[in-house]
Amino acid sequence: MWWRITRSSIASLRKAKRAILFHEMMRQGVVPDAVTCSSVIDALCKAGAMDKAELFLRQMIDNGVRPNKETYNCVINGYSTSGQWKGAAKMFREMTSQGLILDIFTYNWFSSLCKHGRNKEAAEFSIP
Repeated sequence: MWWRITRSSIASLRKAKRAILFHEMMRQGVVPDAVTCSSVIDALCKAGAMDKAELFLRQMIDNGVRPNKETYNCVINGYSTSGQWKGAAKMFREMTSQGLILDIFTYNWFSSLCKHGRNKEAAEFSIP
């Protein structure tokens, strides 16, 4: 049991260090790129903070940083993992409207729709 607590503490410490580094970057005027922003969004999604993840995505776009497919896949996965299928669908539509090419992670989302009995929702999407 102690190893779970230690492992969890180490993971929390790593997240805290990343957050500190991110804030230090911003303080020094370093503009984060899509990879850096995706890392923050992924952490928010894994923490179940989907409202904050989407807010961060909007701020990223407002600041001129173009999300990539990894960014959208993080948010799609976050929404689908938490059972928020409409949010995942919204992100999918946004991703495809940006002309981003789907990858195996995006296709896995469709599998999860079917796995959870959401065949009707899966059928609504045309996969390029």
